[in-house]
Amino acid sequence: MGSPGGLYQLSFKLGLPNFVLWALAAKLHAVVCHWGFLSDECSSAMMMNYESLVVETGLYGNIFSHPYATFGILATDGTWRKNLWQVLDYAGVELVISDEYNLVPIREDGRSLTELFVELGYVRTGLDSLNAVRKFYCVTHLSDIVRCDGKTIRLEVLSRVVGDSSQYEYPMEVPRESDFVLWEAVLRSISSGSSLRYSVGSFIQDSSLSIEWRISSDGTSLYRHNRYKSSWYDIFVRVEDERVTRSGVRFEWSMTHQGDLPSTIYASVNTVDTMSVRLHSSATSAEGKSTPQTFMEALSSYKNQTLFKHFRCDGDGEWIEEAVLRGSLVVVHDGSYKKELDTNVCSAATVLYCTFTKRRCSCCVAERSEAADNYRAEILGGIITQLILKAACRDDTKGLSRCICGL
Repeated sequence: MGSPGGLYQLSFKLGLPNFVLWALAAKLHAVVCHWGFLSDECSSAMMMNYESLVVETGLYGNIFSHPYATFGILATDGTWRKNLWQVLDYAGVELVISDEYNLVPIREDGRSLTELFVELGYVRTGLDSLNAVRKFYCVTHLSDIVRCDGKTIRLEVLSRVVGDSSQYEYPMEVPRESDFVLWEAVLRSISSGSSLRYSVGSFIQDSSLSIEWRISSDGTSLYRHNRYKSSWYDIFVRVEDERVTRSGVRFEWSMTHQGDLPSTIYASVNTVDTMSVRLHSSATSAEGKSTPQTFMEALSSYKNQTLFKHFRCDGDGEWIEEAVLRGSLVVVHDGSYKKELDTNVCSAATVLYCTFTKRRCSCCVAERSEAADNYRAEILGGIITQLILKAACRDDTKGLSRCICGL
């Protein structure tokens, strides 16, 4: 198929219907009818196609929202996914894909390597070359090329040895010598020595890499997946009598044990010899972070605690989820804005009441903002209510599938 613009011009000159928009309408109809139905072979093919687009472009968020002119070169020619993206971009139509199918940062302050390359000025041929090396090393995020400290470049992404990923299957790439040279030049341009000028924070998602090492919570033992037995791991113990140096604490092999790794704390090490390593840095995985266990803990974990300064609740609040599941929860929320009193102030309140247990909770908040109006007040009440319900229904193993709230 030629470019959408060329086909449109041809249709216009011949007085024919706009075949581009007809084709787009048919594609969108197919997506709406099939996407998300796991027993549908067409749906599975579409979703696999989209995942392939995610892997080959390395872009965060909804791929179709990114400009095709900039990033389209990264998609495989002659594919359904690339053609759909091209036509959507040409027609100015937005197709929103659910967040669960899109890439998000793995660590706090994380960035997409592809988007970083474009920010640095690499487009078209340069971007295509860097993307080939990125896929060769099986990396997508800025956090994928650094060690646990979030800033030291991993030697593996300079080794010219094919990488490994635990999250995606990357297409086989054979970068040219000039591609590797460009990649290495770019990494030098964004680093000082072995440290990036950028840095990433704590893990907020499971690592997309196959991280080999873990460290115990007390820092006395290192664990490594055994390279020859899949269900075993090696234990390295800290050498106590040795003086701690800038190169890190030394650990020596002690034994091999059967089972899963007994720690969720990632570790980066420097190899000394076949029997010993030095700890470089460590980082707690997303799996190892504590999660709120109670309703009040969940509510207290939200960033903007000023919303709940005037929160009142009968008991521990655990009755809210039970009321949702029982169907006995009544929710009322409202907003208030009186411009004759103050044009920059709006307020909202919510009340949740269980008709079975006769328990209730309430929350009210007032906000000063130049954007204050009736709509903002109503939205504020809805947000508070949704956050309370989210905290109450944090355990999705009990069968709660959806929450409907009307204004």
